[in-house]
Amino acid sequence: MKFGNCKICGAPPNKTQVEQLEALPPKEKEGILYMGWEHLDCALATGSIKQWNE
Repeated sequence: MKFGNCKICGAPPNKTQVEQLEALPPKEKEGILYMGWEHLDCALATGSIKQWNE
């Protein structure tokens, strides 16, 4: 399954990220294919997600 590239930096997912995306339940995977995804580092850098330990 192709997940496309990161919405923020435009780079493709690495092997680990592809495995994590593939492991998601079908409903979540559909959402990611529709909405797009972000590298964790990119999401943290833009503030679209926050780290738990803040």
